Amino acid sequence: TKGLLEFYLIVLRRICQELRLPIAVGTHKLGAHMHVASDMGELRRVLQSWKMWPYLCESIRSSRCFVVPIVVVDAKIPRDVVLVELYSDVRGKLLGDSHSFIVTVYDALERKSLADELARSCVEVVLCASGVRDVRSVSVVSAALPSCGASAYDRSVGVLGLIVEAVASAAEIPIEGVSDRLRWIRSRLVHVFDTLRCESNKSGVRDVLVQLKG
Repeated sequence: TKGLLEFYLIVLRRICQELRLPIAVGTHKLGAHMHVASDMGELRRVLQSWKMWPYLCESIRSSRCFVVPIVVVDAKIPRDVVLVELYSDVRGKLLGDSHSFIVTVYDALERKSLADELARSCVEVVLCASGVRDVRSVSVVSAALPSCGASAYDRSVGVLGLIVEAVASAAEIPIEGVSDRLRWIRSRLVHVFDTLRCESNKSGVRDVLVQLKG
């Protein structure tokens, strides 16, 4: 469900916050705003009135990488999920200081028109966060979701797997020797959920994210 997808995104954002990793992890709601906005002016207006925007705005400005999942077809069970990943084209540069970007859209169907649309929205989100208006170049890369089949579940797991890999890379934690990445990330997600739930039951504290505080 979208709720479970957002649960893992919240966990990943908390990890980035606690470890001070330079990655901004967007919410699925932000992804929805990016996908449905009829134009960039509307997107800016929606962001500026959204209560979570101040937090995400600061996170994006101070990061070197911005990732956000997009649920393309709105439904209780996400059936078509893609990932947008944005970096500055200058290696290591903070997004808040950047004028040129590389945007990769991971999509099981590799839809170029969708990639171009989401890249424009993603860049606009970053510009809205940074206040920069002088954009020099945007390179858009359309890529397949690695190791993903046709099922909706595989796509959601694949998107979360890419975000986990980005977070692990920023934390300098190698992920090596994994032959079936989809199965591996699925097992890790289940393990995280079960561990947090078990510890929550033991402590009596319903907020499982308390366990992720340093």
